[in-house]
Amino acid sequence: MVNFKIEIPDDTVNPKPSAKKIESLDYHFSHTEGKNIWSHCMVTSNFTVGDISTPIDYYPYYRKEKYQNIDRPFKSKMQIAEELINNFKAPSKREKIYVLTDS
Repeated sequence: MVNFKIEIPDDTVNPKPSAKKIESLDYHFSHTEGKNIWSHCMVTSNFTVGDISTPIDYYPYYRKEKYQNIDRPFKSKMQIAEELINNFKAPSKREKIYVLTDS
């Protein structure tokens, strides 16, 4: 039997260096660049079976200061990740589901 796992969270930065008027852009830390960059930030989840990984859900992350301008309650990256884990529907007849997280 193949072991199944869901990988959560993964915060992904989508750089937009030349964009000026795209909604919700902000400076987010990029681990690959080692600095804050002008970007969108998404918390994503992936379902992995063997060597195949498929994205299953995502949620935009906004810094707390931005929530004054949008109609949503603030959620930290960890709160978003917890929500993605709790909303995950495991495939039927699976004995093991692993939840993997990064730092």
